[in-house]
Amino acid sequence: MNKDRRVILMVMDSLGAGELPDADKYGDKGASTINHIVDRVPDIRSKIPNLLDMGYGNIKGVSLPPSEAPSGAFGRAAEASNGKDTITGHWEIAGLVTTTPFQTFTDTGFPIVYTSADSVFQIAADTDVIPLEKLYDMCQTARDMLRGDLLVGRVIARPYTYRDGVYTRTSDRRDYSVDPPADTLLDVLKTAGLEVNCVGKIHDIFNGRGMTSSVHTVSNMDGVDKTIEYMKKTGSGLIFTNLVDFDAKYGHRRDPEGYAGAIEEFDARIPEIEAAMNDEDILILTADHGNDPTFKGWNHTREYVPLMVSGRMIKGGADIGTRNSFADISASACEFLGVENTLAGESFLDRILK
Repeated sequence: MNKDRRVILMVMDSLGAGELPDADKYGDKGASTINHIVDRVPDIRSKIPNLLDMGYGNIKGVSLPPSEAPSGAFGRAAEASNGKDTITGHWEIAGLVTTTPFQTFTDTGFPIVYTSADSVFQIAADTDVIPLEKLYDMCQTARDMLRGDLLVGRVIARPYTYRDGVYTRTSDRRDYSVDPPADTLLDVLKTAGLEVNCVGKIHDIFNGRGMTSSVHTVSNMDGVDKTIEYMKKTGSGLIFTNLVDFDAKYGHRRDPEGYAGAIEEFDARIPEIEAAMNDEDILILTADHGNDPTFKGWNHTREYVPLMVSGRMIKGGADIGTRNSFADISASACEFLGVENTLAGESFLDRILK
């Protein structure tokens, strides 16, 4: 085990890299989150220099300008789990390829109960009518019910306010998940004595399991801030961050212009993240599924996800290729941190280290 190393793993939630070969089975033939954002907002090509420097445009199937000399390693990964949702995407990134038969449900009634194509059961309420704690209690009750044959991946509290004719979601969302059915990267690293610090909704996705500390966030930029805060005060292990705005604010709301702006905003923060890295840190940027903001409907899309790895130990221009599973990320993290990999996935570390 190497306690001088850290993996900073950041999930750009829903930033898919083109349809998977089985996309037609999910009704997602033709979806491509990043490419269709570029089609709608061509200027983005000149406004994300740091992602391009890491090799974003060198990834197969991504219609961004390739770098002649990328500073990082790059590739893409296919989802091996049966799904295209937050739970299966993150669990697979963390080394658990699952076929868990989560259920989905039709819309129903009171106060506002609804679902999507994901395995989620959502309860929304105006917090001036139903206090926040009461909404949380309702969601906990639903979570307790939706188990066994009715197993649902997440119950989500969706608080909102209504002011001057405008409905606005608040930052008090809470996800009630289920435990992963087996160990993940988080469990393995924590058991080995390494720190596992989680930022954003990672705590909810893994139901609080396998982490030494966690913090919620209110936005992508808050997520970057809190990631950097962890980087300045922690010494080893994993910092695992989800940047949810891409998905929640722009993918589901079918807003390609807003999505492009969020990518540009994140790109501008990458130098700060890199400046906080130690000599033996690696930064991994990826996604958990697609959510093409130009596609039909309002749901996630079945896509490849990007893989970009940077750090002083990483060979610039190394092509990771197309990986068969998101779980290759967890296998690579285990090897890098000197912890035996007991999970799914195949490490690509030998292809990217100097």
